[in-house]
Amino acid sequence: MAALNAVTSLLTAAGHRHVADYLLRRMWTSYRAPTDSSGPSYARYLHNYGEILLREGNLRNPHDRESDLISWKHAADRDPWQFFARAAEQGGAEDSLARSILCHFLSGANVAAIAGPAAALLDTITTPREEGASLPRTLIDAAFSLAELLELIGLGQAALPLLEDAYRSSRKLGDEYRRATAAWRLARNLAFALDGSTDSMARVTLLAEESRAIASRLGLREADAGAALAEAIVASVRGDWALALDRAVVAEGLFHEVHDLPGEIFAKRERVHALIRAAVDGKPVDGAQFDELSAALQRFAIDNAPGLRPLIKLELARLASFLDHDLARELATDAAHDAQLQGHPVIVGAAGTLLEALTKGE
Repeated sequence: MAALNAVTSLLTAAGHRHVADYLLRRMWTSYRAPTDSSGPSYARYLHNYGEILLREGNLRNPHDRESDLISWKHAADRDPWQFFARAAEQGGAEDSLARSILCHFLSGANVAAIAGPAAALLDTITTPREEGASLPRTLIDAAFSLAELLELIGLGQAALPLLEDAYRSSRKLGDEYRRATAAWRLARNLAFALDGSTDSMARVTLLAEESRAIASRLGLREADAGAALAEAIVASVRGDWALALDRAVVAEGLFHEVHDLPGEIFAKRERVHALIRAAVDGKPVDGAQFDELSAALQRFAIDNAPGLRPLIKLELARLASFLDHDLARELATDAAHDAQLQGHPVIVGAAGTLLEALTKGE
């Protein structure tokens, strides 16, 4: 297992992830021996295989274990949460635990069920900062997962210190790929709450340019996708809506090229955000583009990641409010209902506020 982990890591770093993925799959289906199924190397293998499954986006098991065990087990063998959780149980590092928490949420878990483990992990990640130390690579990756989780539950600004730590640490380590990822994620997070100052805008721009420059050096499509997202973010905060939408579409295509379905959905959500900002600025909303995004995002939430239903419906409701108030009310009502079922207090409140505004605007 240790040799396989090393070889697949080198293949991935060299831009041959499809070959690495093939070897990881073959190990799971054909090559394993009983002696391979324990220890730290097995935990790392489970994590690496979980990353393949996460890119496929199969985060919902539609089968009942009690009534249809065979079908449930077949689906579980394609469920990334199962593999990250097993990796953590086998003594895997914090990045496996962070991934398992994120996947559990995406699968539809109640927010209260993940709050405790996420808070404990947050303490672990912040300890090096308090001690004046850098994060190791496993904690950098854990910070990325936890930052994504915080954004999805409506606490995006709470992720800012995590991303600052990940960015600072990846620079110090000289880890170019993680540095590029930290740069575009940090730029996106800072763009949530730009205060209009020249310094704030300049930092977002510099981070996006840094991500793009690293992607160009590395020649990895995954890095190119992140850089395109960074460019979309900068264009959006500058009010260049045409460029923002163009770069978001480019990012969607790049994520699709590397078979990263959640990444593609992430980029589509960025396109929704750009359309909302453009509409606030007085630009008309393209109904055909809304229909395309609504169909793709809601299908993913229903078929793949039920934990995203409240957020996706809320974001679509905000965009629909510039097109059709009846449709916006329907989406916001659904978002509030789904958020209540998931114990999602931030989205319950945000959907209620939107419904109130829509009612007043009648």
